[in-house]
Amino acid sequence: MGRLVSLQIITPIEQTAALFELIIQKTMPATEQELRSILATQIAPPDICLCFVVALDEVIQTLETQALELADHVAIGCVWTAFSFGDHYLLTTATSSYTAMARAFEESQSIQSLFADIAQQSASEALFLIDDWNQSHLLWHSDHTTLKDNWISNHPVDQCCREIMVPFH
Repeated sequence: MGRLVSLQIITPIEQTAALFELIIQKTMPATEQELRSILATQIAPPDICLCFVVALDEVIQTLETQALELADHVAIGCVWTAFSFGDHYLLTTATSSYTAMARAFEESQSIQSLFADIAQQSASEALFLIDDWNQSHLLWHSDHTTLKDNWISNHPVDQCCREIMVPFH
């Protein structure tokens, strides 16, 4: 079995539409209909295969990519992406599908910048890299976090988001 590395975005539930619009803009058009359906129903399959469009860098050049009309961008995929909806937060998890992609998630400035831009522009709370040892590495966090120390929720997604974020506050 190859390595698996994930990028996780924690987004306040009221910013879900903004997050989805940015993901639609940053992926290949073939999945737009499925993403819009997930947004409308807030029901997602366990994982969907998304091809994110990223700028070329030295690490990306080592991956199997899909060429685009833009010479300086390529589509990477399949990035297994899961959307977990809570009462207060949406947890978006994009997981590498093979070892070279896992390394790219860890080392590519282009991939990390893409996900940081999505997180920032959608008014998300934070972006984490989860390595294959299940260690959380904070890549970006909002200066305007809404997570409160006394906030309690019984929803499993909200509890997961809280557990990931608390050490970084």
